[in-house]
Formats: sequence, C-alpha cells, structure tokens
Amino acid sequence: MIASLIEIKDLKSETINFGGNERLSRYDLIDFACKIAGLRNDLLIKTTMDEENYPYKVYDVSLNTDKLKSYGIVPATLDKAIADIFRQ
Repeated sequence: MIASLIEIKDLKSETINFGGNERLSRYDLIDFACKIAGLRNDLLIKTTMDEENYPYKVYDVSLNTDKLKSYGIVPATLDKAIADIFRQ
C-alpha cells in the first residue's frame, strides 16, 4: 500500500490511516491471527476493557480508511494480510 501511495504525486502533509475492511475486537484479531498462523489460541484470555485496570481505556481502535480508498488503494482482506505477515 505504501509503495502505491509513493507513486501518487502532490501527496504532501496528508494523514492516511492504514487498516483493513473488517472491524474486529483486539481479542478476535489475535485469535484470527493464531488460527491463520497455526498457533495455539487456547492460552488467550478474553476480557473486557472494564475488567482491566488501565489508566486510559480506548474501546474502539478501528481506523477510517476512506481517504486511503479515495486514492484507489483497497486494503487486503484480513486473512490475506495476516497470512502475508507470517510468510515473511
């Protein structure tokens, strides 16, 4: 995705979010990654933000990727993106 953006001329001082099309919880994301990579997921402990004693609680960390898509760049599906990471 970054290589595609570099080719765009006049792209200066822009903030562009990189993310996927799927919206998942943090737990669901790592659970999905474990399944794709063939790793154990039985050690994962599902908790809520309210159960944790963090000073700052950010419940939703999803990103708006509309600007990225406006440049004609479509993020890969989650399973492809994760599989690509584990192939490296």
